[in-house]
Amino acid sequence: MNTNQTPNFGQENSSNVRPIRPQVKIPKGLILFLALILIGIFVASTCTYVVYEDEVAVVKMFGETKKIIVNRDNTLAEEINDLDPRFKDVEVIRDQGLFFKIPFITQVETHSSKLLTYKSSPNGSVTTRDRVKFEVQLYAQWRITHPGLYETNYGNELNASSKIDETLYADIIGLINNLESDVFLTDKETLYSELEAKRVAYNERMKSTGIEVQDLEIFRVSVPRSNYSSVYDKMNAERNAVAAGFRADGEKTYSETVSSVNLEVAEIEAKAIITAAEIRGQADAEVVKIYADAFSKDPEFYEFWRTLRAYEKSIDENTTIYIDKNNPFLKYFSGSMFEPEEESNQE
Repeated sequence: MNTNQTPNFGQENSSNVRPIRPQVKIPKGLILFLALILIGIFVASTCTYVVYEDEVAVVKMFGETKKIIVNRDNTLAEEINDLDPRFKDVEVIRDQGLFFKIPFITQVETHSSKLLTYKSSPNGSVTTRDRVKFEVQLYAQWRITHPGLYETNYGNELNASSKIDETLYADIIGLINNLESDVFLTDKETLYSELEAKRVAYNERMKSTGIEVQDLEIFRVSVPRSNYSSVYDKMNAERNAVAAGFRADGEKTYSETVSSVNLEVAEIEAKAIITAAEIRGQADAEVVKIYADAFSKDPEFYEFWRTLRAYEKSIDENTTIYIDKNNPFLKYFSGSMFEPEEESNQE
């Protein structure tokens, strides 16, 4: 027996022995705090609700509408309330945000407050008054003005769009049917004026249903292939008529302008002729006056000068005159003109 051997108790099964881990104790205060947080979250989720800026809401208790929540700028909701006795006592709140409710009793249903889009079928056919066919697609934007009435009458956007298709679209088709094709295609002022009148009338008629159409347009207009030729010929004739009207107006303006210019030229020429005649008359009078003043100083010289001018104009180298020698016209050709006067020798 080896007395130096150290006893090894339990070493053969040391690999099967697990170490003992220390136990962590959670404070009771922390558990209570977490429990309160969970309870608060539960209470907040069941006792409050949020209506966002792009939403409107209907608040009900036991299935009965108690209040509606709309945008701040919605001034129609309270007015529309009076149109239906079921909503006479319903409260209108014009402000979205955080609200409180009674858990399991209050139900909140939200809808979009944005402009919603309606498009009719692209193959809608219309026939104008002059029997021209078109395919017309209508475009409209509408919004919910009273979520309670909207939910009661429609329930969702699909039903509301279907109602618009049945009513407003039918009104527009009737409008186009009463227009001439050239007015429908080219006279946009008349067309949009009629569309606006239809929109206003439709909103007044549908006010009690909780929706309102904000914008109304003819989205697309096309011509059936069977009508291409007739529509082209009609439009071509209309354009030619418009062009002929422009040409006639141009010719009329040209004629009026030419006539006006010619009249103005004639007036200017007449005034110029009168002015020239007046100037010549004044000049001739001045010349006569100058001559008269000059010749009045020596009448004999003036007579002599006039006679010489008369000789110059009436006599040349080929002129033969038969006239009495005593004629005054020849007095300057008589010998007495060049001979000295005879002195009387008789005393």
